[in-house]
Amino acid sequence: MAAARADLGGPGGLRRDRIDERADRRTADRLEHLAEAGQRRLRRVVQGRRADRGRTQLDRDRGVLDVGQDAPLVINIEGDDLGILIGRRAETLAAIQYLTRLMVNHKTHRWINLVVDVEGYKARREDQLVKLAERMADRAATTGKSVTLEAMPARERRIIHITLRDHPKVYTESAGEGEHRKVTIIPKS
Repeated sequence: MAAARADLGGPGGLRRDRIDERADRRTADRLEHLAEAGQRRLRRVVQGRRADRGRTQLDRDRGVLDVGQDAPLVINIEGDDLGILIGRRAETLAAIQYLTRLMVNHKTHRWINLVVDVEGYKARREDQLVKLAERMADRAATTGKSVTLEAMPARERRIIHITLRDHPKVYTESAGEGEHRKVTIIPKS
């Protein structure tokens, strides 16, 4: 095994950084292809809605990530009057994302972390949640009393938990069932 590694760097041989660069390029090309497949399938899902006149844009999510978590591929739909695609409490958007992921993952036979967003809604909501978490953590630490937030979907609760997990003065817990599950911010003793 050691001899094979030594041959890679020898005169006339391939250098490890070139091999890594080629592998990175192949991975990037593969991800681009998968994202384009996601865009095509997404267009089919929203066909007949106003969004079919919109445009989609690919990006890498730069939001709140857990330790060791890779940034997902984001398909952002842009256009006019797309609120219908978000729906009440983003339920329609969650359904569209689920269907798009299902179709892409079925086609590729592997799991791709693909996020569907409309007009940057998820990024804006994430920013709001981070600010809310920090503000309520300060309130809980100052007053010495627990603060319970409104019921929210799992993705939003997760953002609160990740935002405050290293906070020196508070910790978080979730309580409740289903749609009524809430995050409580509790001061440390």
